[in-house]
Amino acid sequence: GFFRMNFDPATEKFQLNTEKQFSAYLCTGILNDKENHLWVATTKGLFRQNPHRAQVAVADLAPSFEERYPNFAFDDVVVVGDRLYAASRGEAGLFVFDKHSLQLQKQVLFQNGDPRTNQIRSLAVSDASTLMVGTHGPLVFYSMVTGKDRVEVPKGWHLHEDWTSDLFKDSKGD
Repeated sequence: GFFRMNFDPATEKFQLNTEKQFSAYLCTGILNDKENHLWVATTKGLFRQNPHRAQVAVADLAPSFEERYPNFAFDDVVVVGDRLYAASRGEAGLFVFDKHSLQLQKQVLFQNGDPRTNQIRSLAVSDASTLMVGTHGPLVFYSMVTGKDRVEVPKGWHLHEDWTSDLFKDSKGD
């Protein structure tokens, strides 16, 4: 689960709501999209809250996923246009959902010879057509247009020792 915190910019004070949200779930990622939908990635699925209705939509995966990927969990989410990209642990790769219906469009398993790249910890939009994918191995760039990926090894990176824990952009968008 998680706790909600409110920030008042006028007073520069935080207020913690002590009621635990999603208390029955391990929440691994939270995103508030441009339409003010709250997305919650959990070990049991992907949830979308609609602030205009008192309901939560759930993106379910086939039961065979649990058999094939017993340590599966969604870890991070990014919305680009009408698609929602979800990172997963348990070597299940990247998932692409229709943002409105939550229907799974495809599962992307990177075929670059390093199975650690399908253990995804974080996602960030690099540009209008590319996702940066932080993995338990090297950094991967995924084209949302062509579906192709390329591994990037930053200077000073130890390929078989280093991994990406999270990805961030600075205040300039870099």
